Amino acid sequence: MKCKLCGNEAKLLKKSHIIPDFMYQDLFDEKHRYYEVIVNKEYPLRNKLRQSGVYEPDILCSICDNEKFGGLETYASQALYGGIKLTIENGAINSSKYTRIKGLDYSKFKLFLMSVWWRASISNLPVFQHVNLGKHEQIIRDKLLNNDPGSSEEYPCAIFTYLHHDNNYHPIIAEPKCNYSDQQQICTFLIGGNLFVFYTHIDEKTEWVRHSAINEDGVMQIVQMSENLSAKVVNKFVGMDLL
Repeated sequence: MKCKLCGNEAKLLKKSHIIPDFMYQDLFDEKHRYYEVIVNKEYPLRNKLRQSGVYEPDILCSICDNEKFGGLETYASQALYGGIKLTIENGAINSSKYTRIKGLDYSKFKLFLMSVWWRASISNLPVFQHVNLGKHEQIIRDKLLNNDPGSSEEYPCAIFTYLHHDNNYHPIIAEPKCNYSDQQQICTFLIGGNLFVFYTHIDEKTEWVRHSAINEDGVMQIVQMSENLSAKVVNKFVGMDLL
């Protein structure tokens, strides 16, 4: 079978994570399990106990999964959860608070973010059914293969968080929500207490993303959502008022 990244005929892995396992670390219990919340018309709310994150068989070879993506995931895990030296600054613009991170490896972190969006797009799992990069899928695939993160205006990702709030709804991973038009694609992932908002490019309506997404100088700003906005975001993804 052919690997969906490199295109080579190879023995494909039976467990390739779409969302890297480290992004679930705040969700796992002491037995490395977490509850998947499923919301639909037939079953408004039900839980399923999982032993690991969301994975899919027969999409990637071991070289692409373990070496190419594995290296990016290791770096992103250290950048987000500690392990490399970074400069962290808290600030505010008007009423919006943010955390500015300096010293990131632009290429590694940007490629990691792009890989998450791309993997969700190639996935056949129901939870990613609305993620469809269309023509951008091949473009991002080529960039991943060539270790080319592109400019900061290509496929930027803005990150929001509510982990600074003292509440009990952090451990949530939800089905991504996407909006498509001829001019722009936007796809939003809620993972743990962080919101990852992907764009195909920066335009007049998304000019603000330029100041949030990682740039070529290795600087990124994570927006700290207010408690009210955090509650609205969680309710939107879960589909009912749980708070």
